[in-house]
Amino acid sequence: MTCWQAASDTAGRVIIMGWSVVSSNGDVRRAVLRLAGLLRARLEESEQTQAWLARRTGYSPTVISRALSGRVLPSQAAVLAISAVLGVGRDESSRMWNSAAEVHRARRREHRIAERGGWPPAVGSYSDLLDAVRRLLRTSHVTQTRIAARIGMPLSTLSAALRGTRSLHRGLLADIVYAWQVETGAVSRADTAMRQVDSWLEVWDRVGRPHQQEQWARRREGCQRSGEARRFGLAVTYERRRQHGAWLRDVEGVSRRRVRRRR
Repeated sequence: MTCWQAASDTAGRVIIMGWSVVSSNGDVRRAVLRLAGLLRARLEESEQTQAWLARRTGYSPTVISRALSGRVLPSQAAVLAISAVLGVGRDESSRMWNSAAEVHRARRREHRIAERGGWPPAVGSYSDLLDAVRRLLRTSHVTQTRIAARIGMPLSTLSAALRGTRSLHRGLLADIVYAWQVETGAVSRADTAMRQVDSWLEVWDRVGRPHQQEQWARRREGCQRSGEARRFGLAVTYERRRQHGAWLRDVEGVSRRRVRRRR
């Protein structure tokens, strides 16, 4: 059996669709699971390991593990290489891969169309929203420094929000889109500019608000836990001090009685 090499695919992306995209679409999720399940079953039938498969295909063990996990969609070249080594029909694996990749292609087309006019693309998760905003600035050659200066915000705060380490709240998203419109001059009509901002805010309401509510719930839970722990710690400290004070009073009482007896 010929050893497949991944040299032709190293210049591109070996994993073309991550978990955030796969999990956001039920059809894609089922197609990826079927493909990964077929490849895993053939690997088990061959009584070989993923390390053996990595050596035969020329891909790293990490890529093989992720490709068989059902959580990501590998490139077509990777799927065909794995299928060839495991004896899976090329037509069958290509058909299963295409059914999952079609959503990825449609998403990329929507991104390219939207990037030219500043309208939000198809977004399935909060991370997709952050990626869309970053791409909007990058494709129009508007730096985060100019946006931060335009809205009067520290650059570090804006960068953290676009990275996801801080919350991209609804008002900040509207400010970013407004600033982008002013910097690029892409929208000349006021009503069009308002509709464009509203379209981004609708996306935020769909994916950003649930994310924000989830973060708030986690913070409240953390605060409750820390509060309970703090109250428990204070209670333990109070009890120890109370017991220690009683012990001191007992010691002082014994000492005083001894002093009186000596006198």
